[in-house]
Amino acid sequence: MGGWIFHEHWNVSITNAELWGLYQGLLLAWELDIKQLVVEIDNASVVTMVNDMELVNGPNGSLVENIKRLLKRG
Repeated sequence: MGGWIFHEHWNVSITNAELWGLYQGLLLAWELDIKQLVVEIDNASVVTMVNDMELVNGPNGSLVENIKRLLKRG
């Protein structure tokens, strides 16, 4: 039966929260050896940042680059 596998509590912006959720989800999938994963995100800014080939500047830059590295591992 299903249940919580991960829970944390932070005070961050919506975009930052979505990025952290994506990052933590990708890390968890990697640790569980999940080879194929469908990710659904309704925040267009997050989708653009992750799909953009340019480096992201600003407070979320390093987090976005870490997400991109995880996606390339696949």
